[in-house]
Order: sequence, then C-alpha cells, then structure tokens
Amino acid sequence: MTANTVSNGVLGTDYADGRKRKNELVFRYKTRACLVANLIAEYGRKTDGLNILDYGAAEGLTLLELDRLLPGNRYCGIEYSEELINRAPKLPDNIKLLRGDVTNLDDDVKRQKYDVVVALALLEHLKNPIDCLREAKFVMNAGGLLIATSPNPFWDAVSTRFGLLKGGQHETDMSRRVMIDIARKAGFEVAGFERFMWAPVSALPYLGLRISPRMSLRIDRTIARLHVLDFLFVNQVMVLTHGSSKCASYRRTEA
Repeated sequence: MTANTVSNGVLGTDYADGRKRKNELVFRYKTRACLVANLIAEYGRKTDGLNILDYGAAEGLTLLELDRLLPGNRYCGIEYSEELINRAPKLPDNIKLLRGDVTNLDDDVKRQKYDVVVALALLEHLKNPIDCLREAKFVMNAGGLLIATSPNPFWDAVSTRFGLLKGGQHETDMSRRVMIDIARKAGFEVAGFERFMWAPVSALPYLGLRISPRMSLRIDRTIARLHVLDFLFVNQVMVLTHGSSKCASYRRTEA
C-alpha cells in the first residue's frame, strides 16, 4: 500500500502481538482462514497444487493457518508494513512473505500466476480498493478465485464506538453494494456473497469463551438460512471469478 492509497490503515506491532495472545484476534484470523478453505473447496476446481496470493498478509499467521487447513499449496503473502513482516514466525518453504503494495504489485509477483487471491479485511483500508482488485485480476489464472472479506459498516461503527476497534483505520465503507460494484468494475464475475461472524457467537471470544472457527461458520450458515437475523452478521465475504469457473452460482448475493 502506498501513501496515496491508504493513510491510517497500516497496522503495526501491537496488532501482531495481539494476534498471538488475544482470544478475539486469534478467533478472527483463524475463522477467516477456515472460511477461505471452505470457499476454495466449494467454488474451486481443487484444493491442492494451488498457487495462492494473500493480500495484506500481516505477519503470516493466516498463511500458516491456511497451510494447515489446505496443505500441498504454495503461498505468497504481500504486506506493506515492515514492522509486521519482522514479527513473522519461521515460515515453511512453501510460504513466502514479501513487502509490497497491493495496488501496484512488484514485477517478481507479477511474473507468477495465481489460482486464488485472498484479501481478508483489507479493502476497507484502501482509498481506492478497485486498484487492488485490478492488480489481482492481472496476476490470476483464468478460472481463478478471488475471496475478499470486509466488516459490515454498521458493526464497524459499533465496534469503534465501544472501543473494540480503533477509529480512523478504515478508508472506505464496504457495504454489500459497494463490494459488488467495485468487483464488477474491476472485471470480475461475482460467484457468491454471504455474511459471517454472527454477533452473538463472535462476541464469545471477547468474553473469554472459546468457540472453534469451524463451529462458528456452521452456525453462521444455519442462521443465514433464516434471513431474519442477517443484521447481526458483523462480516461479509464475496467470491469472485476471473474467466471460466466450475461454479458461477450467485445464489447468496441475493440473501
């Protein structure tokens, strides 16, 4: 991320340290990783032998969790903050973590082609998130997937008000309409959209109570079928396709 694409959204060492010891931060990154693994299995052609690019990879903990859930893949993480990269644990040979700008990828990254691009809780930090998606499309294989999550703007404001999230970190309110609009303008097809992290469940780690990411996501899908409680989901995810894909279902975007 360059200076003209983000201002206050670059996170530092406090964030990295918190993701090692705070229940709620551990829950959040592990749940997002589990969600990505589920969506790759649902929408992709296969789950191994993939080249996966992670936008905003922080210190690499999400990559390690993805590697645990989806072994047999190659992972490349792009992170702007050198402080976060310096907090990275020892990574296996199939995972590399690079400093870079997700809106203007380095030539070394562009020389590769990726089957999956992941942007978890990233787009809202960018002044021009469409630039990020266009760069992703450039480096993706035909039939590839882009999986992007963002907080629901309403719950984002609530979290800031009650001190669960520092103010000034986010540049863009990523509503469902905005997310789908920028995806289409960047040239992607929207294969799926759903909400996740139902508030009564995702609040449990803040209370010191543990719940597994897999169970949390199962509850999310069960609640989502009811529709009437959609307003209690604090996060949202869209699945985009570049070119042909085995799955072009748009069923959950209408939920």
